[in-house]
Amino acid sequence: MKIKNYALFFSVLFLFALSSFAQTPEEMVKNDWPNTVETFGKNSKTVPSHYIFVIDVTEQIFGPEISKQIRSFVDALPENDNITIIQLGPTDETFEIVPTCKVTPKIKVDIFEKLKLIEFGKSGSDGLKMTDCVIKALNAPGVSKSIPFVFIFSDFEFYLPGDGYFIPSTSEWGPLKAKFEQTKRSLSRGENLIINGLRLSNPNQRNNYFDKLKFVFGSISPTTVSGSNLLKAQFNNIQAGIYRERLINYVSEQLKEQNDNIQLENNNVQIVLKGSDTLVYHKLILDKESQDKVNEILNSEVLYAFFPPTAIELEVSGILVAEKYKNELLELADLQINNQTITLMQPEALIPWWLTDLILAILLFSLLRFIWTIFPPARLKGSIMFYTSGQSTVPKSCEGSKKTFSKNEVNFLKDGFTLEIRATKKFFKGKCLIIIPINGDLLLMSRKQKKTAPRGKKTVVNRMTKWTVDGVEVTMPSVK
Repeated sequence: MKIKNYALFFSVLFLFALSSFAQTPEEMVKNDWPNTVETFGKNSKTVPSHYIFVIDVTEQIFGPEISKQIRSFVDALPENDNITIIQLGPTDETFEIVPTCKVTPKIKVDIFEKLKLIEFGKSGSDGLKMTDCVIKALNAPGVSKSIPFVFIFSDFEFYLPGDGYFIPSTSEWGPLKAKFEQTKRSLSRGENLIINGLRLSNPNQRNNYFDKLKFVFGSISPTTVSGSNLLKAQFNNIQAGIYRERLINYVSEQLKEQNDNIQLENNNVQIVLKGSDTLVYHKLILDKESQDKVNEILNSEVLYAFFPPTAIELEVSGILVAEKYKNELLELADLQINNQTITLMQPEALIPWWLTDLILAILLFSLLRFIWTIFPPARLKGSIMFYTSGQSTVPKSCEGSKKTFSKNEVNFLKDGFTLEIRATKKFFKGKCLIIIPINGDLLLMSRKQKKTAPRGKKTVVNRMTKWTVDGVEVTMPSVK
């Protein structure tokens, strides 16, 4: 959707203009568009602009004040904006005194110095050449994506020294009209272009070529300036108008993107536009058929899911509403949409996908671990070591699933003592041993843990741990 251009200037009574000047431009706009400024004001300032000022040097009364106001205006510009200043005078003195350039602190100083050097009160005003200079500035390199603003400060009296007071015929303005139309088409924000003619009061004026400018540019927003106080107020209106235009342009660009990418979501059983807080059209009222289709998807209950909810595309019809802004930006009327493809997220399952997957992973791991504990069966590996003070270590090879050792195998074991060891695999403990000591307790040799394997009882112990019984040290075998 496109928003029509708002006029940057309004024909106001003198007293009203003076009262408006007391407010800053942003305050003026905020009074009219509070919601728009609150939501989009900050971001709209990033939209680049191109300001073209035309200063008529024949103006002795208003000239210095115009120069002063332009200096104040330029001083407040951000660095991503562009500016061009054109001097309007006799043919050979009608040119860009500040060629199109990016605003920088250094450029601002240069502009201030050039504005001080303008000599007002000269005789001569070549409106034909001035028009060509404006078109050239609009077509300057690097400004095609900027919002263009043109301000012409003049009494619009055509006079060439030596030729007198005459206005060139339409045939001389025609090529400029064609050139302007071609230039405007090359501007990405050409539809936002507004050319403002600020007519400076001249009681002795002999002709007026304002209609020729309208012929070339298609339309010009006219304003009459009759005094320096009103001029100050008009500059305040200029800045307010620029702020409005930045807002309009930013909102327009948001609309192009947002209305082509409508997404719905289920918010506490209410179907709402996704990210509605940042949307221009932040409410969608679906017709009954569309609402039923959406409800069928969003109100379906699924116990569990293995994957995240996916986006579903479907066509809906209804009305887009910009309740918050339509009383401020009058073009934001309710917008009917028909067979609009929207993206709708499926509702989350009662058991969310990530929890379902986690449960499944735990169950699968448990099953595999259980199978591992059984197949293949655990077997003893390596040797069991017996040692007592004054005797050599006695290693006994361990093979198979279980072994029994007594005084018959190791002569310095106590009579009647028997140790049975079995290889096993436990779900949590992994590969380990089961030991059954007869006629004696085994004590674990560890500083960190005290543990006893009591006589006649099965005890699960770690592989290759060291134990003692009746002064005999026993080092357990490993398990494969």
